[in-house]
Amino acid sequence: MIPFSKNLAQFENLAIKLEQMAHIHGKLISQLQQQLIDNQHDIDILRGHIQESQYQLLQIIQQLNELRIQVNARNQSHSIPYRDKENRHAKKEYTVALAMLLNENKSYLVEQAFQRFMNTYPQSNYLPNAYYSLGQLNYNQGKKIEAIQEQAKAIYSKICKTYPNIDATKHKQTKKYLSKLPSYGTS
Repeated sequence: MIPFSKNLAQFENLAIKLEQMAHIHGKLISQLQQQLIDNQHDIDILRGHIQESQYQLLQIIQQLNELRIQVNARNQSHSIPYRDKENRHAKKEYTVALAMLLNENKSYLVEQAFQRFMNTYPQSNYLPNAYYSLGQLNYNQGKKIEAIQEQAKAIYSKICKTYPNIDATKHKQTKKYLSKLPSYGTS
């Protein structure tokens, strides 16, 4: 039989070990809670950045829509009949790409149709609309914000180069929104 004092010493050692384990367990729980709080704070900050970027994107899209409306109005007021064979083909190819956008489920085919149109008819009056439609397609596909931002920059740049006489105030406002967007991997 084991003497009582030896049993008591074993129980005391076991109690001390249990206390140490409980203390370590408490520290780990505290550390995990602090990590959880820190992660939640980081998530809140990221949500704020995302919301700010979404707002800026909406502002850019609105500016681009206004520019497109101005361009369309200007084109309609200065339009001449389609006597030229290239203009008829440009209109037809743009119309085909637009119809594909509205009717096709295969977005890569629609994107190829718009790219082909933009490469074939870089001076077409429909070019800003093609860029806008391609940007909308990218947006609707749920591509990353960076891709949408770069597409918006490309659209705006092309419209400004092709139609430099658009209202200067609209140019300044849109450039302001574009300058606030971060650039991801390109400059």
